[in-house]
Amino acid sequence: MIVLQKLFNKFSEWDSQTNSPFFYIAFALVFRVVSFPALLIDNDEWTYWQMAIEWLRGEALYVDIKDIKPPGIFIVFATLIKLSFSKIYLARIWATILLGTAAWWTTRIANSIFSICTKVSGLIFLLAFNYWFGMALNTELFFVSFSIIGFGMVVTLKSKIYQVIGALLMGFAFCIKYAVAVDIGMALLFYISINSSEKKNSGKSIRNSFLLGFISIVPFALLHLAFYLSGNLSAFTQVIYELPGRYIIDRNWPVTLDTFAIYHFRFIWFVLAAYIGIYHLSKRSKHMAFLMMLWILGIWFFILMPSRLHDHYWLHLSLPMSIGAGFFLQNWRHSNIVTPIFIIVFWVFMTFSIGKKVYWVNDSIINVNKGVNVKSGEIIWAANSPSVYYYLNDSRCPTPYVHGSLSFDQGHLHVFGEVQTELWVRILENC
Repeated sequence: MIVLQKLFNKFSEWDSQTNSPFFYIAFALVFRVVSFPALLIDNDEWTYWQMAIEWLRGEALYVDIKDIKPPGIFIVFATLIKLSFSKIYLARIWATILLGTAAWWTTRIANSIFSICTKVSGLIFLLAFNYWFGMALNTELFFVSFSIIGFGMVVTLKSKIYQVIGALLMGFAFCIKYAVAVDIGMALLFYISINSSEKKNSGKSIRNSFLLGFISIVPFALLHLAFYLSGNLSAFTQVIYELPGRYIIDRNWPVTLDTFAIYHFRFIWFVLAAYIGIYHLSKRSKHMAFLMMLWILGIWFFILMPSRLHDHYWLHLSLPMSIGAGFFLQNWRHSNIVTPIFIIVFWVFMTFSIGKKVYWVNDSIINVNKGVNVKSGEIIWAANSPSVYYYLNDSRCPTPYVHGSLSFDQGHLHVFGEVQTELWVRILENC
């Protein structure tokens, strides 16, 4: 314990002397390096990868290839494919650099708004994303990162140009997942709160916040224009506006409450620190503590609102919870017991969980694929197996529904107005 405390004190001394994004990028690369060579971490990332490949080959999004996700994630993956020369390990490195940059902005937000003078918030954010479902290139990694960077630009910088860029980044994050709406709303509330210290500034701050809110809509509006110019506006609007209303929401409240409880038990070392930190913040500023809790509750609304609940939705909580935990550690940074215990528990949880996800079914996918004798130009259907099969065999998906669940799950089939047996017959005829 004494050794850990001395190391933490040394870190604290160095902490106050440097503030470079490269520090966080380097840490992110070290934390996530084990994931770079893995072929498969999560089926969703390979679905986005395959759809982006087919989109780049000329297939029309939402016409020839279909999904229920907004187009933002496919724009991200198409860009990654170009930047990484179609190499998954390079794509993961680019994504890690983005995550490290978001961690740096997490610290800037913590320093600027909450006067948390330590880098712990940014490091906690990075470690939270190292939890097993956070290692994949999933939607959360990208929309959370873009949202944090945009949030920081809007709230912590005085330059109008940077604030506009921040609003546009948050608007693009909204194009990846609509849950970013709560981050945009909270960024504007924090902006008003910070810039309305004097009554004469309150009216101007409110007007500016409305303008920034309007600017954040621009990326979403541009998507409408792009699909209109491509002649696929009706397919786009169907996915964006019509399909979400077709979901049959059979709310299972025990499962909903169970999801809420599991998060708090699984991340108890993280959650307790965050809530205690927000409690300490309330002693300094009840208003700021109220906004923090409002932010967390708003994110929980978007997590629990869908009828389908997935663990990776929790990653959206990383920013406010990391700030709260950072505030907790700042208040206890001179303790001889609390900080070392927190660090030990943190690393034990992270170390245990990293390998669990990174190499999950990776070997079995490769071995099964070795037994598949696919001739050049032959079409295969991965069915409900991971979409990585198409990449391994340089094949295209014979159905518009690249993600297997869209062809098998009755809820998804209902949304697209498909009958399972009829869909399967069409698919098999194309193989």
